[in-house]
Amino acid sequence: MNDEPAATPYFPAALLWRALAFILDIILVGLASWTFFSLVVAPRAYPGFDARYAAYVESLETLDHLPPMPADVLEPLQMFNLTMAFAVLLYFTLSEYFWRGRTLGKRSVRIRAARVGAPEEAPSLMEAFIRSLCKAVCMQIGLLLIADFISVFFGKKRLALHDRMARTVVVDEARPKAVSAEPLS
Repeated sequence: MNDEPAATPYFPAALLWRALAFILDIILVGLASWTFFSLVVAPRAYPGFDARYAAYVESLETLDHLPPMPADVLEPLQMFNLTMAFAVLLYFTLSEYFWRGRTLGKRSVRIRAARVGAPEEAPSLMEAFIRSLCKAVCMQIGLLLIADFISVFFGKKRLALHDRMARTVVVDEARPKAVSAEPLS
């Protein structure tokens, strides 16, 4: 028995729009995360981090090689990385669920996430969570993020890893919905 959804009319979002929306979202989440980390987390957990980080960055300007990062700079940056991953998970899950498949980046380029086989429906909370979890994990493992984007670029159906895992697709809202596509799998 085939449990694949029937073909439904939609236009997949172009890679350029998907990448631009993702970059805009990551800049927004990154700025919010860094602000939270710098003002709330670092002063309490890592007193003096800002001065140590500034000194390390300044030391890089005079060197012709990259010295190892001191542990008192590396550890807070690893904590920021976890803060960013949590923020990505929270931002993408909540915005794609409550804004019907959209994030601020997606809104700006008029694309949205939708359910496979029903592009008029937004992802469920679980689908939005799965999409976001995959994005957060891919960002933690840089090579996986590259593979994720390559799968969108070279894949016939433009599905990223998070699309495949959550059974979603990103559609272009600016184009008419009168063309049908083959089923997604």
